[in-house]
Amino acid sequence: MDSYKNLTIGGIVKQLEKYLTSFKKISWKESTGSTNLDLLSLIRNNNSSLPCLLGTNHQYNGRGRNGKIWIDDFESTLMFSCAFNLSVSRIDLSILPIIIGIATCKSLQKLSNRKDIGLKWPNDIYWKNKKLAGILIEIIKNNNIVIGIGINIDITDKLSEKIDQNITSWKQIVDSPVSSDNFINIIQSLSLSWLKFINLLGNNKLPSVIRQFHNVDILYGKSVTIESHNSSTCGIACGINNKGHLIVKTINDTHTVHLGNVSVKF
Repeated sequence: MDSYKNLTIGGIVKQLEKYLTSFKKISWKESTGSTNLDLLSLIRNNNSSLPCLLGTNHQYNGRGRNGKIWIDDFESTLMFSCAFNLSVSRIDLSILPIIIGIATCKSLQKLSNRKDIGLKWPNDIYWKNKKLAGILIEIIKNNNIVIGIGINIDITDKLSEKIDQNITSWKQIVDSPVSSDNFINIIQSLSLSWLKFINLLGNNKLPSVIRQFHNVDILYGKSVTIESHNSSTCGIACGINNKGHLIVKTINDTHTVHLGNVSVKF
């Protein structure tokens, strides 16, 4: 079995072009600051037709939500971004992380045959209470969106030292080394799944998509602490509303949370 670490940049692009025929442009770099920023720049300068995909072996200035550092290295992390045009205009864009999170979970569940891969609201992918991946979504003019993802492929000492939380990897989930075919299949499956769910929004399928959230929600019924600015709220997570806001019930009240970091007490 050929390891993903033996893949060349040309080999990655060639295989992806074979499967992602609906994508106008597919690129891969040895290194870059941020694949999200690269695609945002291309779109702003009207230099790329959509949808398009950009991946990298090394990302030295990656970003997470709320300005967090996104640590990526080819030895341990699969990282790429896709840009799409959102054809529907009348939609609360705050729901997008939920839609993309559902699409990501369903895609990874199918690839791994593991139904317990789930979403920690709003944008982290978990397996057995450990973080597998993080998603960053950015929206720019004319409803163009960029979706970036970093997936832990193999946990190295370097990755474990830099991330102050429990993490897992694709290698642990599938219980085998990650082959080059596995690597390509993950990129292909996620890209097509994102495109499919975005198209569903354009076909007024939003309510049916939101109903799927409960099947991947790892917070439901658990104690959570919502940290925002200098305050915190503790309660029980009770799913989301139709805008994608997290519902948290406390002893005295029910809160809906849009922004803030979610600290989970498993």
